[in-house]
Amino acid sequence: MSALKESDSNRFYLRHGFQLVESGEFDNYYLRPQRLPMC
Repeated sequence: MSALKESDSNRFYLRHGFQLVESGEFDNYYLRPQRLPMC
């Protein structure tokens, strides 16, 4: 996922488990770790 640096969506992504993996000139890039299945 990507979000503009000035966007409120950055807070949303971090709050919901996404990890910031890169910060570009205008955007932040996020990945959400894969969850293990519950058995």
